[in-house]
Amino acid sequence: QLIFVANRSPGQRAGLNRETVISAARALAEREGLERLSMRTLAAELGVMPNALYSHVDGKAALLEGVLDAVLGDVEVPSAGGWRKRLIGVFESTRAVLLDHPGLIEAFLTRPTRGANAMRLGAECLDLLARGGIEDELAGRGFRALLVYTIGFAASEAPRRADPDPDARTATGIEAFRATGHERSSAQAERLAALPTARDFRAGLDWMLDGLVAQARTG
Repeated sequence: QLIFVANRSPGQRAGLNRETVISAARALAEREGLERLSMRTLAAELGVMPNALYSHVDGKAALLEGVLDAVLGDVEVPSAGGWRKRLIGVFESTRAVLLDHPGLIEAFLTRPTRGANAMRLGAECLDLLARGGIEDELAGRGFRALLVYTIGFAASEAPRRADPDPDARTATGIEAFRATGHERSSAQAERLAALPTARDFRAGLDWMLDGLVAQARTG
């Protein structure tokens, strides 16, 4: 028994596993921001020495990847409906999850996510696209475009949601578009200055899927 204990890693001796480490890192990042997330600050949060964490993650980069993938575990894949309805549901859920974690959106934009949840969601989406007749290169490029659109939309939407006076922000935008003197800009001022909505997001998804379906049919 003594030999077994001596051979355990610092993380194991501290009663840690990868799941508890990533869960604590996620909580820390959501509470204090990604800039505060480090092996040292997380170790202090867990009441262990930093070397105890290296039994479960290789370093900060792996820690961050684990946090991002854990967040993707919240994305829901609808089980009912046709391929298009279910695919739209995945991206609507992705947008909602990102907006629930605005401090992590930039990391999703700038870092590849290749964890188990990311791979699972990617496979689900490719299968759904295939059911709609969208396969091969078109499916890969289409999936990537849908993903970038979704993350980018959330990135644009999040700071506007956090604005303490969204009405004033919208009014300033309307005035700016009308002040251009451009007839069409002035006519569209209220629409162009309006805060992005779930309806706007859904419309963009529909337009993109319409294009992918049309492209798949024409080859």
